[in-house]
Amino acid sequence: MTNRICSIMLVLTLVVTAVIIPQATAVVYTGEQPISVTINGERVVFDDQNPVIVGSRTLVPVRGVFEKLGFDVSWAPDTRQAILTSDAHTVVITIGSATFTVNGANRTLDVPAQIIGDRTMLPIRAVVESVGYFVDWDNATRTVLITGDEQYFTIGAINFMEHPALAEALQGFKDGLAANGFIVGENITLIYDNAQGEIAALATIADRFVAQNVDMILSITTPAVQAVAAATETIPVLGTAVTNYVVAGVIDSNERPGGNITGTSDMIPVSEQIDLMVELVPDVETIGLIYNSSDFNARFQIEIAKERILELGLQYHEVTVTRPGEVYQAMQSLVGRVQAVYVPADNTMASAMPTVRVVAMEAGLPTVCGANIMVMNGGLATVVICYHELGFITGLMAIDVLVNGADTATMPIQFAQSNFEIIINGVVAEEIGFTIPERFRAYVIYPE
Repeated sequence: MTNRICSIMLVLTLVVTAVIIPQATAVVYTGEQPISVTINGERVVFDDQNPVIVGSRTLVPVRGVFEKLGFDVSWAPDTRQAILTSDAHTVVITIGSATFTVNGANRTLDVPAQIIGDRTMLPIRAVVESVGYFVDWDNATRTVLITGDEQYFTIGAINFMEHPALAEALQGFKDGLAANGFIVGENITLIYDNAQGEIAALATIADRFVAQNVDMILSITTPAVQAVAAATETIPVLGTAVTNYVVAGVIDSNERPGGNITGTSDMIPVSEQIDLMVELVPDVETIGLIYNSSDFNARFQIEIAKERILELGLQYHEVTVTRPGEVYQAMQSLVGRVQAVYVPADNTMASAMPTVRVVAMEAGLPTVCGANIMVMNGGLATVVICYHELGFITGLMAIDVLVNGADTATMPIQFAQSNFEIIINGVVAEEIGFTIPERFRAYVIYPE
């Protein structure tokens, strides 16, 4: 009888349990501890829906995390969207979509956002990192680790004039930022202004950026960095497309700038240009050098050229000018004395390239120049740096300053490391009767 009563009681217990359990949240014990989330070391407490793993992705409740991060979280039932807002960001997440937006720009989720237990759940890394935080996973404790603060920076970019190379440097800067998760229009505001070649306008732009208290100023070209140096000693300044910061008077040395300014240099690869000349004209013995003797940068380039020429066991013959009107006679004086001519990048010689072209054509002299625009205007060939790479390096330096707290005073000036570009003017080659070696024919252009 006792056994019969016990059996009846066991059956009743199972029936009652079967009825009650479906009314609560189902929990499947897997032998693993629950997933937790911490923000800067503080554990996030979720009211009714904990993080879960679906497939190989950890899905976390949006509201619990983002309210802890200081965002306002609202729900739009008509569009099935969670809207997260802060002073710097507006994030819109749509249920069932693998795309979300940050300040209007589309970003991608590994898996679509979804509703679990009446809560919006999503793979948290993409969204949290899109607003400037860092996300890591501790497998031993099954913890999502969110660290940092909401990061949003405003950068003022000042340019002296429009030029294709300078535009490449600016794009490279943006790409360097983006490679580290800082996207212009999302967590970076980039205020760009161009002085249209007017020195006075540079000072006005620089003063405006200082008044706006931007987080950093990007200065493109030497005149731009000089104007910014005069405007502020406190805001971090990065230069690019600047040849010599020391000569410009804005830093103490390339190795240790000593103040609020550092950046990247577009110092011309003079030695590589001389090497190109020797490869193009293998029987050259004496190289002509023509430049403006009053231009410091030109003199600096020429000294490097002389050193390389002597290292190669060759000779040089130099002539100098002070204005474009002297170039024809100076070029004529090289005819018969040299087998090729090197023309450094200085403004006087750049403006006189049509004259250089006339004499070179008459004498059949190959000319290697300091800048690509000089080749476009009558030189035979050059090796130039990649301005996009230069800007990209500057973008990485910006991350180091803004995010990692690096000190501009101790950040050395950096230079392009690779991606030198060879340019050969096929029209000029034909004019001077020059046969381009086979290995260089891929670099030939035919300017209109």
